Order: sequence, then C-alpha cells, then structure tokens
Amino acid sequence: LSDTAIYPAQMIDSARALQFLRLNAARYGIDPARVGAFGSSAGSGISQWLAFRDDLADPKSPLPMLRQSTRLQAVAPYNAQASYDLRYISKLMGSDKIHPALISFFGMNGPEDAAEGQAVVCGARVVTVRGPAAAILSGERTALNFLGRLSGIATLTANVCRQAGRFPVRILDTRKTTPGLRALEKYAVRVGGGVNHRFGLYDQFLIKDNHLSLFGECGPQAIARSIERARRCAGKKLIEIEVTTLEHFRLALAAGPDIILLDNMPPAQIRRAVAMRDTARRSILLEASGNVTARNITRIARTGVDRISLGSLTHSAINVDYSLQMC
Repeated sequence: LSDTAIYPAQMIDSARALQFLRLNAARYGIDPARVGAFGSSAGSGISQWLAFRDDLADPKSPLPMLRQSTRLQAVAPYNAQASYDLRYISKLMGSDKIHPALISFFGMNGPEDAAEGQAVVCGARVVTVRGPAAAILSGERTALNFLGRLSGIATLTANVCRQAGRFPVRILDTRKTTPGLRALEKYAVRVGGGVNHRFGLYDQFLIKDNHLSLFGECGPQAIARSIERARRCAGKKLIEIEVTTLEHFRLALAAGPDIILLDNMPPAQIRRAVAMRDTARRSILLEASGNVTARNITRIARTGVDRISLGSLTHSAINVDYSLQMC
C-alpha cells in the first residue's frame, strides 16, 4: 500500500531467494525437491503467499536462477495475523471499502464472497480461492471438512441465540468439544452469536459434585467450605458452583460465589431460584445447564436466568455440506 517496494515486491524477493537456494542446492547440501518455508508476522503471510501461489519459474528465462521452481513442499506459519477476512481488515482500518491491493495480496475473500457470520442460502458462493490447481485439490477435502464442521456449529448457535433473543440472556458453550479443535469450535460459537465458557480447568473455578466427593465434603456446610477453599486461591478467577436442588441453591447463595450453575432444574425451579437471587444477592449470576435444547431454550430463557450453557452447540451440531467447484 506504500509508494515504495510496492506489492508484490516483498513476495518476489522471497521467491527469488527460494530460486537461489534451489539453484545452489548442491553447494548448500539441500534437497531441491524438499523445501519448506516458515515465518512469523509478515513472514507468515509471505510463506503462505508462496505456498498457494502459482509457480513463478520462467522456463524460457536466459538466467538459470529464474528457471527454478518456487513451489513449496511444506509451510509453517506462526504468529500470523488474526484474520484474513478482508471485511474484518477493512473494519479495523475504519473503512467500508476494501482496497484492491488487499484482494490482490490475499487472492481470496473478495467483495463477492460471504462475510464471516453472514447467513447464506443453499447454492451461494461462500469463498473464492485462487492458486495452483494441484495445491487446491490436495487440500480440498480437509478445508471443506473444517468449513462444514465450523459452519454447522455457528449455524446451530445462531438458531439457538435467535430463539432466546427476546430475553436478556447469554448463550454459552461448554468444554464438550472435539479433541484438538476446541479453539476453532469455540470461535465458531462466537461467530454464531454465542459466548465462550471457560476454555479449560485453568481459567475458572467450577465446583461440581465430584469435587465435593473427592475432598470428602458432605453435609450442609460442604458447599460453603468448598467456595471458601476456592476463594483462598482463586486470585482474579471467577468461582462457580453447580447445584441440583433449591436447598443446595440456598446454601450456595449464602456463600456468595460469582456464578451458580443450576443443573437440570426445570423452568419452574429456575424461576424460583431467580426470585431468591434477586431478593438476596443480585450480583450473583445464574446459569442454567443440563438437557438444554433448541426446543426448550425459550422456556428457560423466559425464567430470567442470566446465562444458558449448552454442550450440544459443539458436540451435536450437524455439518454444513460444502462443495468445491473449479472454474
């Protein structure tokens, strides 16, 4: 976007370095057929540009170096920018217009493609990808699997949020995610309009019945003692405790955690719990969970609870069926 070293000067420099290495592979003791690239920040973007760009080799060039391939066999970007969605980038820049240089740079997500979180109809074009046909076809199924899985989660979340939208309640996910995909699946929940619950055991205290049993806690004082234990080492972390009856709810309310989770309570009991909280400690958040579905979430939201968490957002979402069409 500057007047000096105009795009794609930086990419061409990297391509030339790659061609130089291939030309001198024997000198440096490398296999020219097995070359990868990695980079951080801007280097991450350049690495990906090289990986998905057409081969820049010129077989008719009089210079041996320029006849070398710029194809990569591996790419390992890290500390990359947070998004390659051009609409998101334009929003950060404070403009609704997408600079044509950005479209040229990324080679994807032009104005004709769907924005992140946008509802689309069957048959609509979602994203345009440009690059070497072999690279696109090699990664097609993996890319479509990710896109379908995450779109399914975002779609289910959007539907649930829509049903609960008439009430001031937040829709949360849980840790019931696919192993290895938690960050992506929780991102899909946010795209669908939901809110992320804790990512792991490290970022919030959630006291459940197993914890009380493990430490030998029992009797009417167990809830108060467990909250006090958590408070001594919680620091700035939130403290949440799960209860299944109104009797246990009264004990938890008196102990004063940050959040009380009402597990598998019917709407009538949740409504009573909300009334008790409003009278005693309005600052404590109430979260409903357990067997919450799209069918009953409106009834639960109507009780006045602050949060509703659903494991089904991530463990029961139906994938969206995408296909790739070459043109």
